[in-house]
Amino acid sequence: MSLKGLSSFNKVDIDGFLRDKVLVVTNCSVWTDYETKAKLGTKVETVITVDETVYPTKDGSVISNCFEKLVFKVPKNITVPANTEVKPINPVGTIYGQYRNQLSIKCDGIQAVNRQPKQ
Repeated sequence: MSLKGLSSFNKVDIDGFLRDKVLVVTNCSVWTDYETKAKLGTKVETVITVDETVYPTKDGSVISNCFEKLVFKVPKNITVPANTEVKPINPVGTIYGQYRNQLSIKCDGIQAVNRQPKQ
């Protein structure tokens, strides 16, 4: 039996996943529909520069997503300068892919993070 639309129910705790990470913008580009080529908004590409998440491990191996890329799809036209630390506003993550190791993230917007200098 092959159920249709099942992947739309496979959500990820995106707030939990992003909680202990620092995201820095690398690029912004136009987000278009794959089939119709209609403009949907902006893709904000980021890199994880700090990953302090404690992941469950097997065989004592260390897991980190540091320096992995994440793309946030925002349904409006925005510009975020490169090298800006950001947080997504109201993100919704969906896991996909043959090995269930890909993440699609849509959000309402992107907010710059103003860090206080360490003293």
